[in-house]
Amino acid sequence: MAELKVYSAISSINSLLREGRAVPLSGLVMVNRQRIEQLLNDLEAALPEEMERAERLLAREKELLAKIESQRVETENKANSEARKTVDEANRQAQKTIREAKEEAETTVNNARVAANETVRQATEHANQLVLGAQDHAKRLIAKAQADAARLVSESNITALAEKEASDTRKSAEIECQRMHQETMDSIEQMLDHAYASMTSQVEALRVLRQQLGLEYEEETVPSYEDSVYPDASYNE
Repeated sequence: MAELKVYSAISSINSLLREGRAVPLSGLVMVNRQRIEQLLNDLEAALPEEMERAERLLAREKELLAKIESQRVETENKANSEARKTVDEANRQAQKTIREAKEEAETTVNNARVAANETVRQATEHANQLVLGAQDHAKRLIAKAQADAARLVSESNITALAEKEASDTRKSAEIECQRMHQETMDSIEQMLDHAYASMTSQVEALRVLRQQLGLEYEEETVPSYEDSVYPDASYNE
């Protein structure tokens, strides 16, 4: 209502100014003084109510802005808290995954090392058995050759023939012994090469796994074995 009074008074003042009689040779107009004073009084009476209403609107606007700002800060703090929780949970999961992967890799390395040692032990044992068998066979051949030579030598009138046959038998036995020994050593070498290749492949697979996991680790190397654990390549005839 007060707003209507203000606009009505202003409109009436403008109408009086437009309808006023102009003063010749000047920019002045003649208006009803009493009417102007009444309109100004009405306008003055209506303005305080409008100003009070405007102040209430400004106060309400400030209150709403403060409430919105409070909600914004609360929402931002809540979002930051949730984000920190999410990051912490992700870090825990990542650390757990890395720890489990490291444990699995260490277990795999230990199993590979045990398997490699067992393979080498079996290869060494089999090689020793082959060498012992070759030595026994060679000894039997030599003993047989010596017995045949002794028998031939003991017979009358065939001394020269016995000596030649004994020599030939001995040479044949030595050649056969050398052949078996070479075959035995070749078999041992193949078994050791296979064991070494198997260990190398397992260690390489573990190295690749650790690189994929992004872990720091000491370089795994294929275990070396001294010659003393393998059978001697030579033997006494």
